[in-house]
Amino acid sequence: GLIEIIHDQVAAATALDPDLRSLIEHRAPTVQRVCGLGDTIPFANNSFDLIIGTWLLEHLDQPEKVFAEIYRVLDRNGRFIFLTPNFNHPLLITNYFLRPVQNLLVPHLYARAEADTFPVRYKVNTPSRLHRVCHSVGFTLELRFIADPTYTAFNDSLFNLSMWLEKFIPQSWKIHLIGVADKSAPTK
Repeated sequence: GLIEIIHDQVAAATALDPDLRSLIEHRAPTVQRVCGLGDTIPFANNSFDLIIGTWLLEHLDQPEKVFAEIYRVLDRNGRFIFLTPNFNHPLLITNYFLRPVQNLLVPHLYARAEADTFPVRYKVNTPSRLHRVCHSVGFTLELRFIADPTYTAFNDSLFNLSMWLEKFIPQSWKIHLIGVADKSAPTK
């Protein structure tokens, strides 16, 4: 989705996805498409100045490996920008413990095919875990916390209830984390 919107605004764009069908159905013909996983990114060191990951981190089984690979393929002043759910949010905690029910509900609630739902692991989806993993590979990290009551906006009543509940959720528990992991050149 995102790369299809921004691909013509950058010098060169590449999509990495483990889902071959998604790559085949891609609507941006000038984008280089590579089928692969984040824990073994098939590019040389220092290949990119920016990597964007949306709705990715919650699915990682080995986030340390993926962050190390992203760090490796970014150039010395590169950045990794990501958007991911915050496991500190009560809805995400509930979602995690109700995973068997989630597999049944998601296709109906969000009108997605079952093949388009992927297991969530939430191994790096808290501010403290993100800071720890980023620091361990050499990134500095800036995080922002974003509220989004539309997660449960299946009708007006639920949306209004979600809006009201958001007022009581601490800032660091907001449902979305937006991060900028910066690989600045080391100072000497």
